[in-house]
Formats: sequence, C-alpha cells, structure tokens
Amino acid sequence: MSSSEATTSTISLSSRDPGVELRVYDSALKLLGQARQRLVQQVPPGLYQVEYRAGTTVEQKLVSLRDGKPFTKEDWLVPFATPVPVEGTSTSREAYRGAVDELFAAAKSASPGPSLPRSGFLFLLRNMDNAAGTDAPTTADRIAGYSLLDQNLQPIADLAKEAVVNTADHWLGWCKLLPPGNYVLQRQGTGDGLLRQPVTLSQDWITAVFVPNLATEAAPQLSSIQMFRPDRNWLAMDEPWEQLMRVSEQALAGLRRGYPELKPDEIRSLLQGKFDNPMLGLLGAHCMLLAPPVDEAVFAEVLGNLDNLIPGHPDLIALHLAARRLNIPLPAAPAPEQAQWPPMLAASYRELLASDRQAGGAIVPNSQAEAAAPALVASGPWTTWRYKPVAHDTFTLQSSGGGSGTGLESFITKSQDLLTKIGGMGAVTEMIDHSHVMSWLRPKLPSGTSPHAPDTTDHTALFRAKVTEKILGYLHDCMKYEGITSVAEMLAHLDVQDLCEALGLPFAVVKDARDRLRAALPSPAGPVSSPSPSTPSSSSPSAP
Repeated sequence: MSSSEATTSTISLSSRDPGVELRVYDSALKLLGQARQRLVQQVPPGLYQVEYRAGTTVEQKLVSLRDGKPFTKEDWLVPFATPVPVEGTSTSREAYRGAVDELFAAAKSASPGPSLPRSGFLFLLRNMDNAAGTDAPTTADRIAGYSLLDQNLQPIADLAKEAVVNTADHWLGWCKLLPPGNYVLQRQGTGDGLLRQPVTLSQDWITAVFVPNLATEAAPQLSSIQMFRPDRNWLAMDEPWEQLMRVSEQALAGLRRGYPELKPDEIRSLLQGKFDNPMLGLLGAHCMLLAPPVDEAVFAEVLGNLDNLIPGHPDLIALHLAARRLNIPLPAAPAPEQAQWPPMLAASYRELLASDRQAGGAIVPNSQAEAAAPALVASGPWTTWRYKPVAHDTFTLQSSGGGSGTGLESFITKSQDLLTKIGGMGAVTEMIDHSHVMSWLRPKLPSGTSPHAPDTTDHTALFRAKVTEKILGYLHDCMKYEGITSVAEMLAHLDVQDLCEALGLPFAVVKDARDRLRAALPSPAGPVSSPSPSTPSSSSPSAP
C-alpha cells in the first residue's frame, strides 16, 4: 500500500431529504463531487468546503482532513423558510400546525348535518420569523381588502372581518366548507385596483392557502397552496408527509424561476404523493414539462390518476392540453378540453395560452379564462390578474390626447392616441377609420341598469379595450423599429400566432382585434365592410 493510499480520507455526507444537493470543493474551490441526498468522496489530506443546497437555501462548511481521518455528516438538514407549517423548516412551529386543525374543526362544527360539503377553503397567514421580539404584527389590518368570491365574482366572505386572529401564536386564519367549484381570492393591489387569484375546490379535498406574514406586509406572492383530505390531522403528520411537503416547496421555488429545482427521483416522489395531496401531482407534472424529454408513459399515468382525484380541475385541463400540444398519447383520452376558468398555477395558464396559440379553441371565448389574459400580473408561481371596476358614464369617445383617465376611459383614450400616433408616423398614407375601431369598444349599458350604479362595468368592452390597446402599442413599436410606414403592410406582417405569443393573449380575441384594424383601413376597391358585431370570431389558428 502506497503512502498516498494510506492517507486518503473520506468525506461522507447525507441528508434525509432527496431534494438536497451535496457538494465537495477543494481549497481552490474546484468542484470535486456532487450528488443528491448522499455523497461519498475520496480525497487526499487538505482543506475542503462541503456544501448543502435545498431550494434557495445554501449552507457551507470548511473541513480540514489530516492523517486519513474521515469527515462524516449524516442526516444533514438545513431548514429553509416556508409558509406551510411543516417540520424540518426554519419556520416550523407546532402552533401553526395546530392552527390548521383548529380552523378546520371550527369549520366542521359550523356546518353540521348530513349535507356537509366534502370540500372547503382554508386561509392561514402566519409569521415567518421565530426569533424573539422579531414577529411581524398579527392583526386583521394585514389582510384588509382580502375577500373570497364565488365563480360569479360575488363576495362570499370578507376575510379581514371574519378571520380568527391569534395574537399569542402570531397567526390569523379562516376556513369554511364550501361546494366544489371555482372561486377567487381577491385582495387590494397597488393604487385603487384589485388583484384576483383563482382558487379551485375539488370534491373530497380541502384547498389551503398559506401566506407568509413578513415584517412590513403579507406576501401572497410567496404563498403556498396545498390540498389535503378532510380527515387529515396536521399535528399528527409523519416524516414521509413532511418530506413531501418540503420537496413541494422546492418545486414551487423552481416554478417561480421557470426552471426545475428537482431531480428525477424527487419528481417521482412528488408524483407518488398525489394520492395524499393532488397538488403534488400538478407540481410534479409541471416539473416534468420543465425538464424534457418527458416520460410520456409516466405523464399519461399521472394525468389519468389526477382525473380520478380532481376531475375537471383547471390546472388538470391545462396539463391535458399540454399533452395534446406535445403529442403525448393519453389512454382513453377525453374529448378535446376547453378551459373556462383560469388555473391556479401561472405555469398552467402559460400552457393554456401555448395550446390555444397552436391548436385553437383551448380557451372558451368570453370566459373568465379569456378575460384574465390581458390583465395578468406577476405574483410568484400563481395566476393573478388586476381588476378595476369602472362605470359606463366616465368617458366620451370624442375625448383624446390626455390618456390620464381610469379604467375603460384610460384604455379607450390610449387606443385612440395610439391610432393617432400610427396615422401620423412619417409617410403613412392610410387614414385609419377611428370610429370603426372605437365602435367595437363602445360600452353598452345592460338593459335596466343605472349608469350611476357602483359597478356597471361592461366587461366585454373593457376586455376588448385592453386587448386592442396592447395590439396597437405593439403595432406602433414594430412600425417605428422596422421603419415601415404602411399600416396595411405592417398588419399583413403581423401573424395572429406571433401576436398571441408576443402579447400573451388568447387566439380568438387577437384575431378579432387584428381583423377589426384591417377593416378600419381603406382598400383599393373602397372601404372594407365592417365585420358584424354578432359574427363570432374564428378560433382556428390557420387563419392568416
């Protein structure tokens, strides 16, 4: 045996979580080895750096090895922050786990009888810092403006008024058993607008939204949404369940960044956990899509199981459409799916738009899934859109030039100003018929509705105005950048699918708006006749 062999040392690292990445560097910070969950590295005597990575959490340690002595660190666990009350995280407190059980028990006792719904919604805002004296204030003011709406966008509960506030344990929450279906969690946005986030409740599952309470404000963009059975006891959760919860939080971190944080074995563990929490199956499927090539057989099996667990869930519809778009065969595939309601995950909404752009008809026209598109805002991994109610009598079509209005007035004015800018660019010769475009946007007050009612918004007009304003802005920028002075030429270059991809909008309404703009231009044979407002838009992406 040589002297070098006699003095070789062993660095042995392991973690209880499969999602943990372990690394070993030499004194020059050259990577010597890396592995998931367990790493054994043979090294000569010297100075080394060992590293633990879990999501955004990184812990490093310097190790000096002499005389062949090994270094061993078993069950290495560096807790990371998460709003979900689960052991093995830096924000774990038994009081928060007890809060889930307390809220759900109160909801069950408030809904006695044989007709007790087997689905429900739970909201928990909890502090994230366990250090003494550093807790953020836990008051109802933290969720002022938070409310739950039904799928008709009518309020069900004012969470700030109805939430249970536990100042001693630094949490507040609300829970109610509700029929399965689509709902909206609404909150105050910046300025005078509102932010809306879709939440879907499935039969036999409780959908729980965990929101971190930071020093300055609640942070819904960092929230976690999980699903659990009505008989789940959070205080009695075992280690396998807690491990899956920790892996799911790493998966959400990956969706926030747009790339997978998980390795294949971790994704498999998520997929296997879907029977106890279908959210794990949805997250695992998206992780598969982010790390191609996709194992088609596994993907099809996952979707089949989720069809039994949460049938008709908007996020599941998005995954079915993704499978169709990617030509992944599904056994006994259902009829072509269409989305009427926005999915909870932003990644799912992107899949909807991609499928709609490619094959058409993925998004139901005039649905909430369509209406949310032009108003989407970034909010972590969750689908969220901005909403601002406006009254019908707040604008006139003749006003132009200011662009300082609000709501529908603002979009109308912006569109009118953009039309004027495009018409005045360089040697532009065509005269755009403003009234032709504006007539498409003119709001029509519903019969019998007072123009002074607090919310008499014509949502179709507002939606068309948002879409048209986005398209006109894109048209203006393209003409300016490419030096094109013919509006007709520029419109001829604007393919509907390209517009959908550039603007993140559904196919049918983009084609409708583009065709309306084309019809507003004169043709050599005379003015182009206006499309009838009652004529449905083509939903085929084969249209030019």
